[in-house]
Amino acid sequence: MLSDQNRLRILNLLEYKPMCVCELKFIVGIKQPSVSRHLKKMKDAEIICFRPDKRWNEYYINRNANEYRRIVMGNLSGWLN
Repeated sequence: MLSDQNRLRILNLLEYKPMCVCELKFIVGIKQPSVSRHLKKMKDAEIICFRPDKRWNEYYINRNANEYRRIVMGNLSGWLN
């Protein structure tokens, strides 16, 4: 799950603030279907969540993940910074 460079870049961006697909697409520089596919994989792994925001979904880091996920995400955040 965390071996893909684009997923790591997306997670790093979501550490700072919730974002929609269009924002992530623009910043990461990949096509919308690719961003959506990465987000779905991370959502299925319960690393991120989303909430509806007007016309689109806003994605954010799942801070309520189980203990194991919180430890991994805490370490990952430190490594990325």
